[in-house]
Amino acid sequence: MKLRDIVERRQPPEPWAEGEKIPWSDPAFSARMLREHLSQEHDAASRRYNVIDRQVAWIHRALLGGRPTRVLDLACGPGLYCSRLARLGQPCVGVDYGPASVAYARAEAEREGLTCTYRQDDIRQAEYGIGYGLVMLLYGEFNVFRPAEARNIVRYYVVDAESGAVQRHASATQAYTDDQCREMLAGCGFDEVAFVDSLEGPEGEAQQGLKVIAAHKRAPPTWEDADGRVQDAGR
Repeated sequence: MKLRDIVERRQPPEPWAEGEKIPWSDPAFSARMLREHLSQEHDAASRRYNVIDRQVAWIHRALLGGRPTRVLDLACGPGLYCSRLARLGQPCVGVDYGPASVAYARAEAEREGLTCTYRQDDIRQAEYGIGYGLVMLLYGEFNVFRPAEARNIVRYYVVDAESGAVQRHASATQAYTDDQCREMLAGCGFDEVAFVDSLEGPEGEAQQGLKVIAAHKRAPPTWEDADGRVQDAGR
């Protein structure tokens, strides 16, 4: 790209036509993002530690009932939620696309001896396995996947001051109504859908533009076969 391409860019942009996402898997970009994830000056990448502490306390108490539960954290970043849940007795598996974040999370888990396993993978294609009591996808990441229509598109341009070379990245975000979320979850076998304004619980501090959606996966129907063994539809 050249600077002229920025001036002559299409307005409005076409959703997802300029790329899937900002380059999370690029090593240099991932290293820069890790610094922002760990920064205590803002909540733009990951939330600050005191906020995460309150959110994890609510997840542990309200969603998991304080019981040991195997947790899958999708787009886990540097493992800031997994590590805290593991300290509370929740074994965790984290999946993220950023190599620097995954390396940091693994190092922290090894240093503290935490029951956390991390994988660098695209969560849209990864094999998750089974046996989780809680699956999390935090901080609005669900909204960046391709739906039928987009509601918001953001372009990012990286300009090399010496050469004038330009890199363009685009991020599209889809908005859903509560009823659309319920319909999608019901189609995937979830019920008891609840909407909460904060990941710290009903009385917690809300973050503009974000909402917590909690749902339970329905157990598959079971029956006894001719030998008296219990079978279910998921096998």
